[in-house]
Order: sequence, then structure tokens, then C-alpha cells
Amino acid sequence: MRIDNLSYSNMQTQGAQRRTLLRQQSPQHLEYCSSLILRAIRERHPGVSPNALVLGAGACTEIPLTELVRSSDEVVLADLDLASMRQGASELPTSALRKRVLLVQCDISGGVSVNLKRMLERQPWDLLVPRGAQAVFDAAAECLEQCLVPDPPVLEGLGTGEFGLVVSSLVL
Repeated sequence: MRIDNLSYSNMQTQGAQRRTLLRQQSPQHLEYCSSLILRAIRERHPGVSPNALVLGAGACTEIPLTELVRSSDEVVLADLDLASMRQGASELPTSALRKRVLLVQCDISGGVSVNLKRMLERQPWDLLVPRGAQAVFDAAAECLEQCLVPDPPVLEGLGTGEFGLVVSSLVL
């Protein structure tokens, strides 16, 4: 998946249609994801913030969003792909629930995708391909090894300690 066509790719691989496919082909995966988050909701200490944050939310394909919103005062979805977050939030059954969701468009990777893309674009793929698959894979692996991974960025508008539950969804 490329960063420059993330929204298009996510529309094909996330949301209600993808969830239906997962229910058919890998129901244990969805159940496991859901059970982990529901357990975290149940075990959230009463003294902590009643707000929740989902990092890398996308369309919340594997997030029990309705239950999360019902058990929280506010749920913040944070992702680079605003269209997918809108899609996920639109699946909530009532407008009252949708009003308790805040969408924050941001690159929580600190620019890792952009850094990796630049490194991959500098590779002499036309020279590597004739040398075989191993040369191509080695060059790609070297890009991954050398890619700068900065500290996660501070998300504008989100204070520290404001969330009693944080979910990291497909954040590498």
C-alpha cells in the first residue's frame, strides 16, 4: 500500500465490506480484536478519563466502535486517512453516538511512510531486477533497515493524560 493512494486503497480494504469478508473467512480474528478492546473497556479504572483514543483508526474495521463510543464520553479517531475515518464513524447507528466521535487527521508514524517512500524511489530498480528476486528483496530490506523512525509526533489538540483507553490499530 502506498502513502500517495492510501485513501483509495483503504476504501478497498477497510470498513463494512471488509468486516463482512472477515466474518466469513476469519471470524476468530475479528472476535479476538473485539474481545481485547471490550476487555480493556471493562477493566478501565473508574478514576481515569472516560475518553478513548484510537491510533491508526482507519475505518475501524476491527474496532467495536459502537461499544467503544457508548462506554466513553468522547472517542478520538486519529489517522492519516480522513475519508476512512469518516466512513467508520458514519457506520455508528445514531447521530448521538456520531457526535461523540472526533476525527483527527495526522501521520502518527512521524513521517516514516514518507521517509521510506523516498528511500525506495532512490533505488536503481531497473538495475536490480535483472540480478534477480534476491537482489530486489535485499535492496527493499536495506531500505527498511536504514529508514529513519523518529519519535511519535505530538498530536495537536490532544493533551496528555486525557484518555483512559488508547487503542493502537495497525500502527507499525
